[in-house]
Amino acid sequence: MAGPFGSPAPSGTVTFSTGVPTGVYQRYGKLLRQALAQDPPEVTIKLTDSEGSQQNLARVATGKADFTVATADAVAQYQRDRKPGFERLRGCARLYDDYVQLVVRKGRRCGRCRT
Repeated sequence: MAGPFGSPAPSGTVTFSTGVPTGVYQRYGKLLRQALAQDPPEVTIKLTDSEGSQQNLARVATGKADFTVATADAVAQYQRDRKPGFERLRGCARLYDDYVQLVVRKGRRCGRCRT
């Protein structure tokens, strides 16, 4: 199969370091694998469970994984600590999965919020 301009189409296995089996990062990995199942058809996505952002970053930075999801503060900490391969890390998309939490003083009623 040829890609644009006659170049070879991508093929092989891509390792995606996700997170705990019940977490949102695992869900992202499964959705990505499903979306890429047909295009490009020669690429296989291998999901690898992890303990979270720091382990994900270490895997990508050291070549044990190709892609991952990590929190921005975890990336900043990994780079600040100059952990192995920190200079190889690059972001390619921003994802927002955090919930908004409203905190009010004890004893105060909060009937509604406006944005």
